[in-house]
Amino acid sequence: MASCSSNTTSCLVKLPCGNTYHATMVASTESCNTNKSTVMFFESAPCLPEGIVAKLDCESHIINVNWTHTNGSDDYTAWAISSDGHRVSCNSTTNSCSIHDLLCGKIYEVAVTSSSIKCQVIAGSDYKIQSYPCAPINTTVEQNCSSNSMTVKWHDNSTAQNYTVKATSASGVNSTCESSNSSCSFLDLSCSQLYSFTVMGHSNVCMSDVSTPIISYTAPCPPTNLSAELNCTTRNAVVSWRTVTTAVFTANNVQATCPDGHNSSCSSMGSSCNLDDLVCGQKYSVVVEAINAGCPGPASAPTFLTAEPCIPMNISTHYNASAAWVTWSTAAGASSYTVQAVTDSVAPVTCGGSNSSCHLSGLQCSRMYNVTVTAHNRACSSLPSETTHLLTEPCPPTNVQASLECEKLIATVSWQQSHLSVGYVANADNKNGHSTSCFSANTTSCNLSGLMCGNVYSVWVKALGEQYNSTDSSVVSLTTAPCELGNVEANMNCVAHTATASWQSSSGASNYVAMLTTSSGHVKSCTTNSTSCQLSSLQCGEKYNLTVKALGDTCNQTTLMAGYLITEPCAPVNLSVLYNMSTAQVTWAGAKGGSSFSVAAVNNQDPTVTCNSTNTQCALVGLKCSQSYNITVMVADPTCNNTVTSEPYQLMTELCPPTNVQASFKCETLTATVSWQQTGFALGYVAYVDNKSGHQISCVSSNATSCSISGLMCGTVYSVWVKALGLQYNSSDSSAISLTSGNSCSSC
Repeated sequence: MASCSSNTTSCLVKLPCGNTYHATMVASTESCNTNKSTVMFFESAPCLPEGIVAKLDCESHIINVNWTHTNGSDDYTAWAISSDGHRVSCNSTTNSCSIHDLLCGKIYEVAVTSSSIKCQVIAGSDYKIQSYPCAPINTTVEQNCSSNSMTVKWHDNSTAQNYTVKATSASGVNSTCESSNSSCSFLDLSCSQLYSFTVMGHSNVCMSDVSTPIISYTAPCPPTNLSAELNCTTRNAVVSWRTVTTAVFTANNVQATCPDGHNSSCSSMGSSCNLDDLVCGQKYSVVVEAINAGCPGPASAPTFLTAEPCIPMNISTHYNASAAWVTWSTAAGASSYTVQAVTDSVAPVTCGGSNSSCHLSGLQCSRMYNVTVTAHNRACSSLPSETTHLLTEPCPPTNVQASLECEKLIATVSWQQSHLSVGYVANADNKNGHSTSCFSANTTSCNLSGLMCGNVYSVWVKALGEQYNSTDSSVVSLTTAPCELGNVEANMNCVAHTATASWQSSSGASNYVAMLTTSSGHVKSCTTNSTSCQLSSLQCGEKYNLTVKALGDTCNQTTLMAGYLITEPCAPVNLSVLYNMSTAQVTWAGAKGGSSFSVAAVNNQDPTVTCNSTNTQCALVGLKCSQSYNITVMVADPTCNNTVTSEPYQLMTELCPPTNVQASFKCETLTATVSWQQTGFALGYVAYVDNKSGHQISCVSSNATSCSISGLMCGTVYSVWVKALGLQYNSSDSSAISLTSGNSCSSC
């Protein structure tokens, strides 16, 4: 059973010979078939002679055919039929013949027919034989430069033969390549060699003629010992290699490629060249190809080149007290970074690492730093980044001094200028938390007001910068003036004749000086660390102003007592007495501080005689004769509710006139004896007699109580009286008695 299918109106089927067959047809679509057609009967071709053997003669290109003789056949034809329809034959009356005019490279089907077989068409048979190989023609050599392969091509007339391609180098080294089609490639030929290429076709039994040789050089050998070094100054790379010496003029092409697609190349007739225009931060694969006759050979083994890292970008600084945190964007190709901060006159400050930030420490105050970041890798360093300016805080002001205007509680703070500052703030505070400050824009001093008395302030100055302020300066201590004293008063000690000054304590005072001052300039003072002190040796009769000075470390605070301290009046001095008969006019030098005076005359027997005055004189009236008086002047002391008494003035009053005066007359001598009683304190006496006509006679007695008066006239009436003589004052005349001379005398 056999079948065939077709989309036309006929099809072929191969059937065994000599049989009767019936056939039917069915028309088909994708989904349905028709019913079978009417059965058609036919016979297959008759069977041909058997036992066919065909042999090719390689030299003569003839096929010798033999077969088995069949009965009844006396005339045979041997056919050679190729697949493309070429037919040749030979005739014979025996069981063999030779077929000529074969075409090369064909597969022939061999069949034998006899005269007894009536067959219109001989299409072929199962017996096949290959004809002699075709000789290759139009041979060419194609070179694959990159792989150093050589492909030999030729015109192929054969459908069934193989080829052997032979490559022979100038040094005699042979290589072969087998192919069943019209080309063959050599993959392992030596580079930079001159080869002769020939092609020969062959079948299982025959070989063709050799093609005309073709001469060709293989691709140049790949350069060796390739190296690439980056010039960190020029940012170019020097690529060098070693080449194989050949007789062919050879150029070299260098290719550098990186993953992002950027390429760089250079060419050289020598063994090195420079790669320009490299992109920073890229890792290049570098190969070298040798080129001869326009053919680039296989690339060398790659070497790798890392370009310099890219310049860091987006530099920023974050500063805080002599240190800065510097950050930047990661730079392509960088494995590490160095940050450098440069300023005038001092060593640069650096930091670095593999991260995109680092910490600059040890920056100096009052500096403008230029900060740059440089990226590094194993090959080179990048150019420095764009400069970022970092202005550090001003240095804390130095030589800070504070001076106090004591009365106003204002302090002037001064300092030395701090470079790059735009202003200053001076601060002061005390332990109780009270603080004050002042600002200066462009000078190196300012005034602190609002300070509290009696406090110790810590004073410091801060310099203000454009971006950052300085740390605090060194602290200086400022002690304000002591606070004003309260309850300042002075009290007299009337017994000790001293004054005690007292007051309330003053904050900030270490000692006190109490000072009493008169308008005349007399000063007394005492010093103490307590709240009172005693002052002695004060002058009498003075009005003292009391000031108490609280002494501080830098300032003093003086407080004046309201009112005066009035001392006891001075005792009256320079007493003088103008005495006249029981009256003493007493005068004295003005007792300073006294306003009212009392004068007293005192003896041991009689009542005291006094007088009062508001000036410096007073009259004592009613003093008794022959008395010794102590006269004193007393002045009132209202402070101590007392009096001050002068030194006593001793006054002896006039003597009392003598009493009991008697007179006796002696006629014989015209003398009279006058006697009297003694008068106390009398130093002597004078007895007087006178008449009405003015005749007066006297006698003196120094210590007796009588004396004689001579020279009297007889017959005359005399008045007789006696006067006692004292140390200061004489007595008044005694009572007068009458004495008549001669009335009783006979001689008158």
